[in-house]
Amino acid sequence: MTPSSYASKLHSLARLHGIQTSYFNVQGARVRAPEDTLKALLTSLGITASCSSDCDEAWRETVMRRLSRPVEPVIVAWDGVVPPINIRTSDDADSNVTLTIRTESGTTLRIDSSTLPTKRQDVNRVEGFTFHSFRVDTGLFLPSGYHKLIIDSARTSSESLIISAPTRSYREESNGTDRWGCFAPLYALRSKRDWGAGTYSSLETLAQWIHQQGGSFLGTLPLLPSFHEEEGGSCPYLPMTRLLWGEFH
Repeated sequence: MTPSSYASKLHSLARLHGIQTSYFNVQGARVRAPEDTLKALLTSLGITASCSSDCDEAWRETVMRRLSRPVEPVIVAWDGVVPPINIRTSDDADSNVTLTIRTESGTTLRIDSSTLPTKRQDVNRVEGFTFHSFRVDTGLFLPSGYHKLIIDSARTSSESLIISAPTRSYREESNGTDRWGCFAPLYALRSKRDWGAGTYSSLETLAQWIHQQGGSFLGTLPLLPSFHEEEGGSCPYLPMTRLLWGEFH
C-alpha cells in the first residue's frame, strides 16, 4: 500500500474491511466519514489504526491473511448454479486439488480439479511470499440450501459455505401465471369523498379494483391508532395500542 497521507491509508484500510467511507447526500455532494469514526469502527473489529505505521501493518496482515486463505468463506450459487471458484495456493504445484461438496441433504460429491476447466489467475507477492491463484469451473447445479465445500491439496485443507439461493423469492402458479398486487399507504388513497388522507372505504375500493384486474393482494402500512398531537411522534409502527384500528381514517 502506497497512499501518502494517514487519512488515505485509513480510508483504504477501512474499505479493505468492508466499511463504507463516504456517501453522496441529497445535494449530490460527497460526504466523507470522519477519521475518528473510521478508527472507532476498525477498533471494534480488533484493528489498531491510530497512526500511519499502524495502518501499514494492519493492511499487510489483512492482505496476507486473505491471500493465504485457499478459498473465500462463502460462495453464493444463484438459482443453484455454482460459479467458478477462485482457489489460492502458496505453491504452484498445489493447483491440483480435490473438491468435496456435502449437500444439506447429506449427498457427497468429490471432484478432481484436473478434470475440470481451470484458468490461471494473477500471481501475488507480499512480504516475500508468493501466492498463486486459479479459477475452477465445476459446472455443478445444487438444490436450494446450505452446502459445505471442502478443498484439499497436497498441503492444506479448507472449507467454505455454499449458499444456493433463488434470484426470486416467489414461484409462478401451476398454470404459469405470475401473482401480482399493489402496495399503497392508506393515507395515499385520496378521493373526492375524503379529506385528503384516505379512508377504509377507499382501501376496500382499491382491493376490489385490483381483484378485477387479476391481482391477488394489497399491502399497506399498519392501520393502528397513533398519537396525533403536535409533538406526539405519530408513526404507524409506534401505535398507542395494537387492539384497535386508527380512528383518524
